[in-house]
Amino acid sequence: MRSRANAHRVTDRVVLFSAGNWRTAGVRFLKACDMEYNVEWSRLIQILTGKVPGGGSWTEDESVRLVQLAQSLGVASLLHVRLAQQSGFSLPAAANEALRTAHLRSAMRNTRVYHYFGQILAELTRAEIPVVLLKGVGLARFVYPNIAARPMADIDILVAASHLERAVQAVRLLGYQLNHPRAPGQPVRHHVHLEHEQAPPLEINGSSEFIDSTLPVSDAALAAIWARTRPVVMNGLPARLLSPEDELPYLCLHAAITHRFVMDLRPFVDIAALVARYPEGIDWAACRRHAKEWGAPDIFQLPLVLAAAWAGAAVPAEFLAAVPPHIRDARLVEHVRRKVLRAPSENVWVDILPRTGTGSAEVEATVTTCASFNKHGLRIRSRDMRRNLSPPQLRAAARLAWRWMRGEVALRSSFRQERILNRLVRGA
Repeated sequence: MRSRANAHRVTDRVVLFSAGNWRTAGVRFLKACDMEYNVEWSRLIQILTGKVPGGGSWTEDESVRLVQLAQSLGVASLLHVRLAQQSGFSLPAAANEALRTAHLRSAMRNTRVYHYFGQILAELTRAEIPVVLLKGVGLARFVYPNIAARPMADIDILVAASHLERAVQAVRLLGYQLNHPRAPGQPVRHHVHLEHEQAPPLEINGSSEFIDSTLPVSDAALAAIWARTRPVVMNGLPARLLSPEDELPYLCLHAAITHRFVMDLRPFVDIAALVARYPEGIDWAACRRHAKEWGAPDIFQLPLVLAAAWAGAAVPAEFLAAVPPHIRDARLVEHVRRKVLRAPSENVWVDILPRTGTGSAEVEATVTTCASFNKHGLRIRSRDMRRNLSPPQLRAAARLAWRWMRGEVALRSSFRQERILNRLVRGA
């Protein structure tokens, strides 16, 4: 038995897992991870890309698994729309009813979001603050065939930096409160998150960091983005949308840098819907030029490759051919697919990565953690890491350590691809 003195020598490291005492739990974990929805993924992608799924008739269980996968990936409502557009193919009645219910729920939820957003827009218009609609609140209304096809749970807008303080004061008149209280007199910087007892959460971006805190754009580039915005009318009130040449790289960078692809399928179907909305009006050279003006790394092109493959986005072949080979590498694409699928049998990052701050220090902390995998187990520097990982994440790390010690090639390959992805995100 280890003495107290010897124990103190290793206080900077904590062994969370060893092959002996976790073997039973590890086997149970691996068995639970055998189901990876690969067949359902293929069928879902076929439908989303406008193809009639093959494979003959589907059983009730197969249809249920397809619906479950679509719901977990945030595209159940869009799947309902796509199937309604297809002829000669339909799911069993129970699966169709589940998709129809998801579609109706999305319609009700989004109607509620737009009801409250109408109040927000009216208040900001009264204060003479121009508003740019970001992500779902603009896409569902002006890009998708109907608002139910694009589920959303919050509201994201962009205002000028000089208007950010006044915008916060305006929406507070509607009952919104900052989710992180600030000291009296402390100015509002960058972006703010506000919450309401009844209304959906609201994020107001008002600085050069509206893409991501790790990718601030220059004042000149931000002014150019505002100059290219397009006016729209919502509920009789003026608003603005990003130009397609700005919206596309923005969606790509939000997926790649802010979320590191820890997400569902919605960003990729967003890209496909945006491309379909402007079939002849997108300047693809300008998309690439704007991204470089913002200082974006080449990884911004990967979501376009994935949107073309997974959602049928009509990205020009010459644009895809110009994507560097290391960005569209098949192993990296498969790694991202597993992240999107949230397949815990291969995905270190979904199980361990904290859900908040995924674009900042926690990512590097997670890489440091996984770099500590070795034949002796998973070792974590307690001072640096234990405060960053919740108990469930630590348990997930322990299960993954058991697999690492077994020498599983897939897990080590996943780790290598995640390190490559992190380097690409940093522009290295």
